[in-house]
Parts: sequence; structure tokens; C-alpha cells
Amino acid sequence: MQKIQVTLDVSKLKNQSIERTYKNRDGETVTVKELKFELVPVKEPKVIYDGEKHQMVKTHFAALVQTKEQRAAKEPSVFIGDGFTTVWKNEQPVIQDAEIVQDDNEELF
Repeated sequence: MQKIQVTLDVSKLKNQSIERTYKNRDGETVTVKELKFELVPVKEPKVIYDGEKHQMVKTHFAALVQTKEQRAAKEPSVFIGDGFTTVWKNEQPVIQDAEIVQDDNEELF
């Protein structure tokens, strides 16, 4: 499984959170603050770090989700960070053969 590490520029996140209220299963009112952003793959991944055992590749960028009004007004996207994937070099999967053990004792327990 590949993981994507995301680094966000916190200075661009101030006053961008949305407060939302809902009722949970117990009927209690819950208020949460959320920040919605999109993680978008870049057209061409870029190697940021090339080490002996691995590479760090910029594979995504993060942008705040725009409202319908912002899209209609053609406001520019607010880029808030990048996503990186670590690519390990020469990593071969280790496959170990199962060892067959014969038991002379037929009683198992």
C-alpha cells in the first residue's frame, strides 16, 4: 500500500474552517469545525529528494474546496500544500518457504 504524506501551510488555513452543527445518534447537538480541501494528483510527478535507499516524489497538491460562487466568479484556487510519496529503491518482497514438519506423535493435545 502506498501512502501519501501531506504537508499543509498552516498560515493559509486561518479563517478557512467551516463550523457545522448536526444531531448525533443520541439526539445530542454536536458542533464541529472542518476544513475541506482537495488532494489532486499532479500531471507529472517530481523527485524532490533522491537518497541511497529511497526517493521522495511530489505526487499531489492540496487546494481549498471552492464554493459555487467562487467557481462562477473564476476566483483562483488557494493552494495550501503538497502531497509526497516515498518510493523505495531495490525493495524486493521477501518470500519465505514454509517448512514442513513431520510429527511422529499422532496425539495433538
